[in-house]
Amino acid sequence: MCRPNGAPEPAGTGGGAGTDATFHAMLEDSAEDLYEWAPCGYLSTMMDGTIAKINTTLLDWLGLEREAVVGRKRFTDLLTIGGKLYHETHFAPLLRMQGELRGIALDLKRQGGGPLPVLVSAVVKYGAQGEPLLIRVTAFDASDPVSYTHL
Repeated sequence: MCRPNGAPEPAGTGGGAGTDATFHAMLEDSAEDLYEWAPCGYLSTMMDGTIAKINTTLLDWLGLEREAVVGRKRFTDLLTIGGKLYHETHFAPLLRMQGELRGIALDLKRQGGGPLPVLVSAVVKYGAQGEPLLIRVTAFDASDPVSYTHL
């Protein structure tokens, strides 16, 4: 069956009125909502590491409040001591040279708890003149190694 605009029905939906409402509600999700509640952590930093934006998912994982983080903390403040050392000796220099990094294992500090192992990817956003503007970072929860390794 096809939708009124000619688009096919999503597989297995049956085309009922309730399904139409659900389908339309999914399409109406805002980009901000998708960013804030993504199944991974997102943050953007200035080139000096100062956190400019962080999503709700990552804040919840770390037990932090947005007001205590944005403009007040640097990315390295979220890392364990070992993570800070790795950031200074490998992560930051490679990111400056290559403009991106993928799948780097780091531990983040949780408020009142143990470390949170994550897989981090980062990319530098450049301006029109080629100048680095900010760093975009994604963090995937790696506390359950079975969920991200090949079986």
